[in-house]
Amino acid sequence: MKWKFLLFFFLGSLAICGNNVRETDDSVKISGQVKNALNGNIIESARITCVNIDSISSEHYVSFVKDISNVPHLWHEYMYEFKVPKSAKYRLYIESEGFDKDSITIEIPERQYGRRVREWEMEDIFIIPKRQAENLGTAVVRATRVMVVMKGDTLVYNASAFKLAEGSMLDALIARLPGAKIDENGQIFINGKYVNSLLLNGKDFFKGQAHVVLKNLPAYTVNKIKFYQKEADDAYLVKRDQIDRQGDPWVLDVQLKREYSTGWLVNAEAGFGSMHRYIGRAFALRFTEVSRLITYAGSNNLNNSSSADLDGTWNSFEKNVGRIVNKAGGIDYLKENPLRHSQFRLHLSGTHQSYSLEEYSNQTLYLLNPNVYKRTFSQSQDANSNINAYAQLQYRMKKMFLFMKLESSYERQNNKSFSREASFDAPPRNIVGEEPSTVFTKVLMHINQEIHLSAGYRI
Repeated sequence: MKWKFLLFFFLGSLAICGNNVRETDDSVKISGQVKNALNGNIIESARITCVNIDSISSEHYVSFVKDISNVPHLWHEYMYEFKVPKSAKYRLYIESEGFDKDSITIEIPERQYGRRVREWEMEDIFIIPKRQAENLGTAVVRATRVMVVMKGDTLVYNASAFKLAEGSMLDALIARLPGAKIDENGQIFINGKYVNSLLLNGKDFFKGQAHVVLKNLPAYTVNKIKFYQKEADDAYLVKRDQIDRQGDPWVLDVQLKREYSTGWLVNAEAGFGSMHRYIGRAFALRFTEVSRLITYAGSNNLNNSSSADLDGTWNSFEKNVGRIVNKAGGIDYLKENPLRHSQFRLHLSGTHQSYSLEEYSNQTLYLLNPNVYKRTFSQSQDANSNINAYAQLQYRMKKMFLFMKLESSYERQNNKSFSREASFDAPPRNIVGEEPSTVFTKVLMHINQEIHLSAGYRI
């Protein structure tokens, strides 16, 4: 009787051992890997708990990640493995030290590809590392400046909000304004609208010669730049509606900082190079509350007045062949009465540009017999000079506006061109120093000279 009881106990123990899963035809083996969600590395230590969602019992199955490789001294293969009694819907709970707890739901079908499912290899499970608290350093709060604001119909740019290289002039500042563009001719556009005049503290600055202030006024002296439509000086005499104002010209009004609104402002530049190249310029500005005096002069033979934009591109405003000499100068004086009822202005400016080019060419015409060897030499010289002067007086009254202007201009153009051509039946060895009449068989010369002088007055 005693031996029968021991045999029954031994057989019962075999039935419940081995993770409480009976080896039946319905059991499924589940395996897979757990990885770090940040770097994809395999996690070598984790606990996976499997629970049957459809079962009302609290039966669950536990597995731990372990090295299942046959030769662990050569490589490692960390995976989890466990068996579930049948195909069903399960919930896996994943736990690992240093990682957030996570869970996923899986559904194992009874059959796949026409066969009963015996093994189910899971896709990699990714879990997220726990966030560790860190003590942050001292925070520094920096105030920001508004670049542009809209006040009524006026667009106002804050010059101090734009970072520029040391020594930058006004053209570099305007190029940084949102919506601004300066074309190859120095014309300014804001949001596609052409800037008709460039003002300085509300007053015309070398009207028609905006490049003077663009190239000579330091950017650090500017406080604000306003973009708006400016009415004519006598517009106060008539009533105008919004439609009438649409035709008013757009202007860019440069407002100087208070410390630069009174006093002298002077800057100069000079440079020399090889091949007798040079550049020089000087600019002086005198400001008071009721007067302004500006004078400038410059000369260079660098063939262009190009400058680099802040994005690294270059804009060239002149020809890039031959030799060009540019000279310019001017003076502008403005005086107002303290009540600002009258204004007197005197302006004088002049420019001179000379251009010279020499070209040599060698040409061989391969004929049957003999070949023809052509030599060509051409030379051209252009010179343009102009002087503009005017005196302007205006007086503003309550119901009347008086305006008088005397102006004159002088312009001179000289164009000379000269070319010589010769043909030879043998290669010429040296024609340098020979008389044109003995070497060149064809000589062409063209000379053109124009002088324009005008004067007038306007009341």
